Order: sequence, then C-alpha cells, then structure tokens
Amino acid sequence: MLRKLWIPTSNAQLLQAQERLLAYHNLTPLYQRKRIDLPSTLTKTFCGTEKTQTMNAIEFRGTKMEDTNTPPSTCLVAHGLGSGLALFHPNLRYLAQRFDRVIAVDWMGFGASSRPPWEATPDTKTSSESADFFVESLKEFVAQTQLADNGQPFTFIGHSLGGLLATEYAMKYPEDVQRLYLISPAGLPAPPPSATSVAHADTSSTALKVLDFGWQNNVTPSSVVRLLGPKGPEKVQEILRRRFRNRWNDQETQLLADYLYHLQAAEPSGEYAMNGLLTPMTSEGKVGLFARRPLVDRMAEHLPARLKVHVVYGDNDWLHSSPGCEDAVALLQSQGVDITMSIMEGAGHHVYLDNAHGLHASIEKFCRVQEDDQFANARLNHKQVRVRGRRVTATPSNFIRANRTLWKEYLTRKGILHEGMDPKRHSREDRLEFYKEMTGKSYS
Repeated sequence: MLRKLWIPTSNAQLLQAQERLLAYHNLTPLYQRKRIDLPSTLTKTFCGTEKTQTMNAIEFRGTKMEDTNTPPSTCLVAHGLGSGLALFHPNLRYLAQRFDRVIAVDWMGFGASSRPPWEATPDTKTSSESADFFVESLKEFVAQTQLADNGQPFTFIGHSLGGLLATEYAMKYPEDVQRLYLISPAGLPAPPPSATSVAHADTSSTALKVLDFGWQNNVTPSSVVRLLGPKGPEKVQEILRRRFRNRWNDQETQLLADYLYHLQAAEPSGEYAMNGLLTPMTSEGKVGLFARRPLVDRMAEHLPARLKVHVVYGDNDWLHSSPGCEDAVALLQSQGVDITMSIMEGAGHHVYLDNAHGLHASIEKFCRVQEDDQFANARLNHKQVRVRGRRVTATPSNFIRANRTLWKEYLTRKGILHEGMDPKRHSREDRLEFYKEMTGKSYS
C-alpha cells in the first residue's frame, strides 16, 4: 500500500498509457491486443512461483495472400532495456505494410508483461540462466501464437538488449527464425584485450566504485525513477525533452513521458536479469558495456548458414564501440555467418526513433526477396509484385502501388512531398530512383 502511494503506477495505468500513445498515432484500428498466459511449470522453473504470468503484445495482420504456394511473411519486434512495444510507434505502420503478420511484444519482466520476482545478482545467476529467463518465456509465446508454425520462420527485429536476446533465441531455436535485424544490439563484440572489469580496475575513481557497487546490487536507472516517488513523472519528462531536444509537440511529449514513466516505475524484474547478461568494463580510461558471453564468440557455432543477420548502429550511438563492432562482424563473416552491418546517419542509440525513414529503407533492403528465396512473398521481388491480390510485372509504377507507405516516406525524406501535397505529383526520375534504392537494380 505504501509503495502505491509513493510510486503512482500500476499495470492498468501502464496499459492505458500504451493505448493512448498508439491511439495518438492512429494505430489502434490496425492491431489486436494479445495477452498470453504462460504455463505454471515454466514460471516455477524460472521465477520460483506458480502464479500465472502473462506476456503483453499487439498484433497486426495484413490481407491473407491468395497464392497458397506463397507463405505469409511474419515479423516479431522486441524492445530493449526499460522500454516497451509502444515505443516502436513510428515503425509499426510500415512493418504492417511490409509483412503479412507483425507482432510487437513486451519481454517477460518488462513493459506491460508480468514482472515476476527476480532477485538475482550477477553472483547468484549465470549468464545462461539469465538469458533463459527471457528466451524460454518467449518460446512459449511463439508456440501459443503459432508464429513459426508449418515450418515458416519469422523475421526477428530486436533493439539493444532485445537484440542480444533475439540472437540468444535464434541460437537456441534457429528453426523459428529466418532473419535477424539487430538495432544497436548489446553484447556483440568481445571486450578489447586491455579491458578490465570495473570491479577489478586499478583506480581510485569514486565514480567507478559507485558504478560497480550499483551494478553488483541491481541498482538500475529504473531504481532511481522509483526512488523519486511522485516526482518521477516530472523528471522523466525533463529527461525526454533533453534527450530528444523537444522533437515532439507538447501533447505527444506528454504521452511519451507518461508511458516511459510507467515502464520505469513498475515492479523491478527483467532489469535484474540484465545484470547477469552484461557487465561494465573499463579500457584506456573509457567505460563500456559488454556481454558476459559475447555474441561474437558463439554465433558461428549456433546460427545456421541460411540465417541472415544485419546489424545497424546510429552514427552517434553510445553502444557502438569502434572498431570492436566492425571487427566482430568481419570475424563472423570469415567464419561463414551471413552478417552485414551499417551505420545510420542522424541517429543515436534509439535509431527507430531518431531516423525512422532511414531504418525502414534499411529493413526494406535487408528483407528484399529473391526469386530463389524459400521465404519469398513476392512483394519486393524485382520481377513481380503483388497489387490488390494480383501478381503484376514490377514496373516502377506497380512497385509504388505495392509499397505506398515507403513511397510516401521516400518522397518526404527527399523533400518532394510536403504537407497537403498530392503524392502523385512527382517525376519519372523520382520513380526510377525509388525503384533503384529499394531493389538495388536499375529499371530498363
């Protein structure tokens, strides 16, 4: 009771904040809310409780493909630390147009999913146990929602900690995943040879000592928000305005701040498991966050050769360690992993918010379907596209009809389309350039 008086939040308030933010962006008519209950045997194994735990998600479904020989495309989207599914609001409309089925999910212990007790510290749970807390609950979610039924794997998009966990999932259940698109993933590179655990750093720095103490005792940014009590909402809004430089109008900023506050202030759970996955290290006077089991050391062994991976970091991304990330990708490529990497201009760690248009174009290229691709959905095949249920020759004009959302984003990004302007007012050169950008081929 005292906690509720001091910290003005609840799961109901969090869900309401989620719905208000999505409704503001006119997404509500496009999706269905999903609440998936996990079996008590699973929750008892990982959470020590038989109380029913629930995962929160929203699902978008497109028009079912008429060609029964062409399987529907599916996409699963997962957020990062201290985040939630509604923060993908700039991307969900695009994804719903690109894939036949899109599910955005809150990881167990985060967002509006259940937050079971997880009293572990790095000394009491192994990195593998911490990963399984998330991976096994998601596996049950995938089974109940039939995401990978009939042998048709899905595209998995994960941000930050969600990128690390998406990769953990793909390594353990590779049959479920067709592609990994990792946005600013945590834990990719190995720490540099000169790196030292903050706990063992030879320094008298008070800041490092405080960081180590906090990390070992599960003190997280969310802990600070809870400590602020009724002043928490105001502080979250202040940080949001500072980080994104008043990017949104007052109403949208308030909706985002309200949602973020309830995400941070809710019962601690998944954030504690994070400490078993990552650890702060110092090298040459700089502090970085690295995985206890770096992905670069394991992906070649556990990912099948057919599984494509793309990694994208912002050009001002605090989690992008150069040349560590580039070296990790080069090493994985030499080991036979089908992995590529790019840097997104005009973006920090939250690429999906900072440069949504650029991210969509990057996803589009990554998911471009080839004629011999087993997962082909004929939408981006350079020979044919599907318009209103019919396969037609992929001329630039038909390509635009099949990808109207991306076309409008392209025109806006190029400064061709302005508010109130008819998107049909463009030149042939615009159509040809858009076609080439999306397919990688010139039209002739």
